[in-house]
Amino acid sequence: MAQAAGVLRERILAIAAHAFEVDTDDVEFRQGRATVRGVPNRELSLADIADIAYFQTLTLPSDVPSGVEVSERYRAQSPLIWANATHVCTCEVDIETGEVTLLRYIVSDDCGPMINPNVVEGQIYGGTVQGIGGALYEHLAYDDTGNPITTTSWTIYSPRPMRSR
Repeated sequence: MAQAAGVLRERILAIAAHAFEVDTDDVEFRQGRATVRGVPNRELSLADIADIAYFQTLTLPSDVPSGVEVSERYRAQSPLIWANATHVCTCEVDIETGEVTLLRYIVSDDCGPMINPNVVEGQIYGGTVQGIGGALYEHLAYDDTGNPITTTSWTIYSPRPMRSR
């Protein structure tokens, strides 16, 4: 996010500098307005800059892309990034049928700063439910010599035979 914001800021400053006919170092951008240093009455709003970026693209220098949107990808210094989580579950298992009843499931997760907590929470819920499903309902079948006999690794195991309709 910081990388994209930096690239976007540079583009906004370049568009404003071109419109003001000054160097980008002479442009300040604060509270949604670009001004020329020392000349406070010369200003462009972000809406003015967007108008130039989208509707006056032929006036832009060739090295300044049109539009005021950017896309960046974060590349970590380390090839792996680990989030830390702990899952605690209390359950009952019926010893006659093998049926498992989840009584309580708690997740504590530390993924670092969250850009959108709702998305993170949804990923935690989804991953937890997928893990429960994998543990309780999926089954890898092997023959007597240890060779896998399932056609994929995600065969659904049902303790009761499924009936066709």
